Amino acid sequence: AFTEISNPKAVLEHRLRSYSCLTEGDTLRLQYNGETFDIDVLEVKPNGKACIIETDCEVDFAPPLDYKEPEKVFPPAKKMHTESAAAAASSAGSKGDAHAAAGKSEPEPEPE
Repeated sequence: AFTEISNPKAVLEHRLRSYSCLTEGDTLRLQYNGETFDIDVLEVKPNGKACIIETDCEVDFAPPLDYKEPEKVFPPAKKMHTESAAAAASSAGSKGDAHAAAGKSEPEPEPE
């Protein structure tokens, strides 16, 4: 797609210098890096047509008509090994051992 080239806005603005006018509904055929692109003019401000001789044009892009949103691929969920952590905590002899099995590095002091 034309919008995937390195700087499509600058390329289109440069190519528009060879046109004298634009009208909504026009299709511009542009050659770039050996590829042909058809660009549909969807909107021209202020009234649907414009003389663009010696005019700085500002362009914006709508999604291409053939654009398809890429499918999102999510990595497989990591399985939690809760059974082994629970077994280690239940077989521990003191609170200090249970806290270490649950992922805490320092055991909490015993209340006096």
